Amino acid sequence: MAKPPRNKKPKSAPAKPALLRPPAAGHRLSGGHSPPGVAGAGGASLVGLVDQFRGICRELRDRYNPGLERKLLQMIDRLDLATCTQLVSAFDLSFNLLNVAEENYAMQERRDEERRGRFIEGALPHYFSEQSAEALAKQLDRLGDLRITPVMTAHPTEAKRQTILEKYRAIYLLIFRLENPIWTPRERRAIEREIYNMVTLLWQTGDIHLERPTVRNEVQNILFYFKETFYDVIPRLYGELRDHFRKKGIPVESPLPPFLRFGSWVGGDRDGNPFVKAEDTEWTVLAHKDLIFRLYRDSLYQLTVSLSPSRHLVGVSKGLLKSIEKDAALFPEAAKQILSRNPHEPYRQKLGFMQLKLEATQRELDRRVREGGKTRRWQRAVIGMPRRLPLIWKSSARA
Repeated sequence: MAKPPRNKKPKSAPAKPALLRPPAAGHRLSGGHSPPGVAGAGGASLVGLVDQFRGICRELRDRYNPGLERKLLQMIDRLDLATCTQLVSAFDLSFNLLNVAEENYAMQERRDEERRGRFIEGALPHYFSEQSAEALAKQLDRLGDLRITPVMTAHPTEAKRQTILEKYRAIYLLIFRLENPIWTPRERRAIEREIYNMVTLLWQTGDIHLERPTVRNEVQNILFYFKETFYDVIPRLYGELRDHFRKKGIPVESPLPPFLRFGSWVGGDRDGNPFVKAEDTEWTVLAHKDLIFRLYRDSLYQLTVSLSPSRHLVGVSKGLLKSIEKDAALFPEAAKQILSRNPHEPYRQKLGFMQLKLEATQRELDRRVREGGKTRRWQRAVIGMPRRLPLIWKSSARA
């Protein structure tokens, strides 16, 4: 596909959709011939059959031929069930790999367009380029009134198992690594072997549920997207939005008021799924709760590892030090270990106490589910997390 001429001036460059062309890596994986792994697991006869069917379909796509179509249908009629199943699986794998490659290439195109000063239609850079600073300032003032709530649902045709989704995600990331020009030929071959092995595992793994998915299976599938995508992407969205406001000369405090929330029908919709019972809904709420607590704990651990400034080398705000004192009074026994383990690192001390509050909150919520009754003050620990993190940010900004 020929590319349109590029305009080097960002402000006058028109918006355009991202081009979708699979890269060479994706072509090798799926578009040019049978997917890797099929030959080893299915044998040369299956590879030949796949390539034969692919060739006929391409001919029919380019130029319709009734005789060739009859030949194709006759070939299908002569297939036994086992061979037909393998053939369908091979094409399914091929199309899914092509989708992965196209998604990877589309992201590369978006980055390339941004580097060249062009804007992707509908993306944030395009929107901000067309708005005045005055209009954007008014929108920022009303951002806290905005509510966007994508609602997740279990589509009846979504039959992919979570292990399959994870493997396609791993292949996407491997292709992304492969496009990096820093690798030596030896390192590139190692990454390609990883892709080959992952595709082989896909070929050898049943990709759909042979039994009807339970309500809890559907919930786990939805939670996969929260864990693998939304939790990482949403903070980047807010960060990108904040940066665009600042580029327009509009002062923005961190964090931005949250306007994006998620809902889910899965595990609670009794109209759409008559198999949903009260205990399923209770389990669903607890599963969501356990996931977000686990993700919060992981994030706090990562922050604790990275935030190691010493108070002898950088300044620390009085507000942060006072907050640590209050936490130590709240957890006198644990405070001895936290303060002695990081005696000169107040940021790690604060994060250690936040971890304790998070764990206490989870225990209290679990107790309430088991025993009922009122929630104790620990529940406020999570609600207060967004306010405590800016305390750390403001202190580190003064350093």
